[in-house]
Amino acid sequence: MLAWLVLTGWISAQAAPEGAAAPTSQRARLLVLPVQVVGPANDETVTVARGLERSLTSAMARHSGMEVLGRTELAALLSAEARSELAGCDATNCVAEVGDALGAELAVVSQLGQVEGLWSLQCTLVERRGAQARRRSAVRARSLDGLLQSVEPVARHLSAGSSLSLADPKARERLGTDERGLQLLKEAAARDPERDVAALWTDVIIRHNRESQLLALAEGGLLLAGGMTFILWAGVFGSTQTLYTTVTPQIVSREWDDVVAPSVVPPRSRMDDQGRVPYPWLMAVTALLLPLPLLVAAHAAGAGALALALVDAQDRGRVPVSAQGCCRDELEVREAARPGAGHRAAAVLAALGGFAALGAPACYCAVVIPCFRLWPSDAVLGPTVALAPDTFEAIYALQRVVAFTLLATAGLPYAAGALGAVTALFLTERSDVVDE
Repeated sequence: MLAWLVLTGWISAQAAPEGAAAPTSQRARLLVLPVQVVGPANDETVTVARGLERSLTSAMARHSGMEVLGRTELAALLSAEARSELAGCDATNCVAEVGDALGAELAVVSQLGQVEGLWSLQCTLVERRGAQARRRSAVRARSLDGLLQSVEPVARHLSAGSSLSLADPKARERLGTDERGLQLLKEAAARDPERDVAALWTDVIIRHNRESQLLALAEGGLLLAGGMTFILWAGVFGSTQTLYTTVTPQIVSREWDDVVAPSVVPPRSRMDDQGRVPYPWLMAVTALLLPLPLLVAAHAAGAGALALALVDAQDRGRVPVSAQGCCRDELEVREAARPGAGHRAAAVLAALGGFAALGAPACYCAVVIPCFRLWPSDAVLGPTVALAPDTFEAIYALQRVVAFTLLATAGLPYAAGALGAVTALFLTERSDVVDE
């Protein structure tokens, strides 16, 4: 009876005026039957069943490459009585009858229900010939929204093995990409015509969209090199500052408290006839400028790491790929999205560089304290300038303020940037190979 109603409705549709006719594509047809609600049904479940049906119809059209007949197409092909009968169709013989009448090679039969408090969607791809199930897929979710989001993998599983022709005018839409992505796929197919299109498309996605492990390692390596350069700078800076302090005419106490803040008392034995004290200006300038190239090199390494991070963030060469796109190996795509060893190692290197920059003052102290006992305090190295005692004290105090301010603040921005890079590397260690 159902087959007769469907056939009658289909014949009527073919005779309908232009504009009301159904599609007349010569592609193989796939029928998506209405989703049946198993168990008690209410307005919410019926609405969700309709939404699942629409989503499944759209997804099967993308992934199967066939002419998919859903509710909209059936409304144009069948009479109201036939559609009513079709809504209760779930038996294999029923699918066979409808498939014969509409010329559909395959049909998707779906059921929506609740199992142990979870929403469950079960879909079966049935062949018209022999009315046998070719493939099954089932998903469960705690919410109906979660169930709607699971339709895409269900359609992808049911359509597994479906081929894609690059000559298909809807190839770009089915792949979920743009013209550039389709062109890259065509170029890959031209280089390796014997290979499956799905495998080629998977390679194109991974090659262009996976996060670069080498770029991440270079970023972490630069940050570590910069941090170690800060350590070296602190050592050289401490050595030159100690030399400057000890050769400057003054009384330097050997006690710990005074080593940290030595008293500045120019001895009378160094004063000239006018009461002026010789000040080693060249040594003062050298103490500040000699370590400067190391400081510049450290910040240059940080700037280089920042430039690499910006280049990485721009995703140059990335191919847009929709999560709803078809014809790719999902297992390989998920594997490519896993956190890489390069990103993890880069995060460790960046952290070491940040902590090294923070440890620069400690390195300075480790050099300064022993050097106070090594440098002779009674020698004046290099050219000097005679200064009044008050001027001498003011310049000496200013030089020490500049030195300690530089020591305390030079590594802080670098350390903050390096530790921020650690967070960024951890956040991007999982590649977004496919767009949301």
